[in-house]
Amino acid sequence: MNVGIVVLLASLLFQVVSAVSMSAYGEISRPGCYGLTSGPVEKCEEISCPGYYELTSDLIINRNTMLKYNIVSCIQINSPNVHLDCKNHTIKLVRDNDSETVLSRLPTGIFVANSKNVTITNCRIVGFDRGIYLEFSGYSTLRNNEMTDNRFGFGVFGTEEWHYINDVDESNRVEGVPVFYKIKVQDSVYDSPYTNTFYCISCRNVTLKKLEAKNNWFGVLFYNTQYSRIDSVSASYNGYAGIILQNSENNIIESVTAKNNLQYGIDLWRSSRNVLSNSTASFNEYGIYLEASKDNILKNNRMDYNRYNFGVWDPNSSTGFMNNIDDSNLAGGKSILYLVRAKDLVVDGSNASTLYCTACNNVTVENISAKNMMFGVIFVDSENCKAVNITAENCGYGAYSRSSKNITFAKASLKACNAGVGLSRSEKNIIRDVNVENCKEGINLIQSKGNRLENITVDSASFGIQLLNSDRNNLNNIGAKYCGYGLYIWKSNGNKADKGEIIGSRTCGVKIYRSEGNTVTNFNLSNEKNVCQDNPSLFSGFYASIQNFFTRILSLFKL
Repeated sequence: MNVGIVVLLASLLFQVVSAVSMSAYGEISRPGCYGLTSGPVEKCEEISCPGYYELTSDLIINRNTMLKYNIVSCIQINSPNVHLDCKNHTIKLVRDNDSETVLSRLPTGIFVANSKNVTITNCRIVGFDRGIYLEFSGYSTLRNNEMTDNRFGFGVFGTEEWHYINDVDESNRVEGVPVFYKIKVQDSVYDSPYTNTFYCISCRNVTLKKLEAKNNWFGVLFYNTQYSRIDSVSASYNGYAGIILQNSENNIIESVTAKNNLQYGIDLWRSSRNVLSNSTASFNEYGIYLEASKDNILKNNRMDYNRYNFGVWDPNSSTGFMNNIDDSNLAGGKSILYLVRAKDLVVDGSNASTLYCTACNNVTVENISAKNMMFGVIFVDSENCKAVNITAENCGYGAYSRSSKNITFAKASLKACNAGVGLSRSEKNIIRDVNVENCKEGINLIQSKGNRLENITVDSASFGIQLLNSDRNNLNNIGAKYCGYGLYIWKSNGNKADKGEIIGSRTCGVKIYRSEGNTVTNFNLSNEKNVCQDNPSLFSGFYASIQNFFTRILSLFKL
């Protein structure tokens, strides 16, 4: 068949499929773009072609309809070089007394996604979870837009500087108050500015004082901003964060109150050498959170009644844990115990809310009791350390070891956490006498080898004990009750599990997937399905080898 005909048929088929898929959401799908396309906008729709568009009348949409059909926005712009003029018409959401809040499903009035050079003018957005929201979309212009009675009126989010390079002047208003969106401002003071959201992009030596920032995606955002100050600001009921520093250095945050924000109270993201002091974060998902941010100083801060009061994380390196956080910082009324390069210490953690130990050697911490923390106890790039007598409740991880060796977690009771104990890229650690209850996951080993687990019980988790890309670990006397999977071994080789009991697993007692040379012996298995095996047609010899894996317990299997 002629190649040109094949391409034409494929193009027509794609357009038909696209139109059908859009109709399922009750929206309009425009045909493929052949040059500029312009025209009236008469109902909620996706704009995928460059051009000039005018709203011809008010648009009203039902919130339950948006949630039912997973419609993200009434107007979604996915194309560059679009000008949308609402002609002072209103786009309104009817809420139906529905209070559901799911971050991935926040109905939005106008949503600009992965675009550039978009202009939005003369729009009235009422009643949405997000009014006007730009994501990964820069070089855009907003003029004379009113956002009223939205949960989060205005927002711009990105990960690169150009995502924030937009022309947003003070003719854009949230609840009648101008949006302040400043780019490359220097040597300026904004004292009690008349706004409820403040963006400062690539600024230097700017002071922001006495602002009440609320009901927007960010209360205050500094991006690529240096030597600036946020002082005596209240940030509440915002979406992503009350206060956020992103890619910003050498700033001061002083006497800030961040509360009732949907995600982060105060967030430092890839931001280093900042000072955060005398501030309070409460009733947020995360109180104070640092990610990939180093050499920051935290003093005299308070974190209470957050889902996770405090957290520090760096997905790629230990450098993001290198901060100066002293015991004047309180989470849940107790001091944060944050150790960096400590050695040859024995510490009583009775008055500590959490333990972070980075680049430590020969440190023993006893009697940690953590609640509502990202980590109850965490060791990063550490050696020869111990945490003994640990209790953790409602934490992200009860106990965690990252890129560490010869760490011991002993005598631990971990409840209602996302995960009980986690080892990542860690070796020769000991997990002993640990009880995990009602956590989403029990014990996780990821890319970790040569560790020893003894006297472990996991009750009511999706995964009791997981070995993921983890080799030559020894498990002795382990128990998993009423889990999804009791013992799950995934692409892990040469592990030994001896003595234990796995009962009441909802999916499978023992699952071994693409793994070799593992042995499981002397287990009592009582599950709907005791052993789950790979498809023998995919993995030659697996059924034969499994007879060697499970010695002395074959009579118990329900194959």
